[in-house]
Amino acid sequence: ADAIVLQYQNQRLVQQLEAQKNEVHVLEAKLNELKAKQIAYDEALIGVNKNWNL
Repeated sequence: ADAIVLQYQNQRLVQQLEAQKNEVHVLEAKLNELKAKQIAYDEALIGVNKNWNL
């Protein structure tokens, strides 16, 4: 009986781990998207500052 319980718990943990891996993957993609937006924003700001100082 113990082996069956452990097998079930193990299966549940594997499922939780997979869900967390997927969540991390989604969050990493969002982070990369935000980093790209930030770079574009920073570049635009640099351009504005250069023109402002002319």
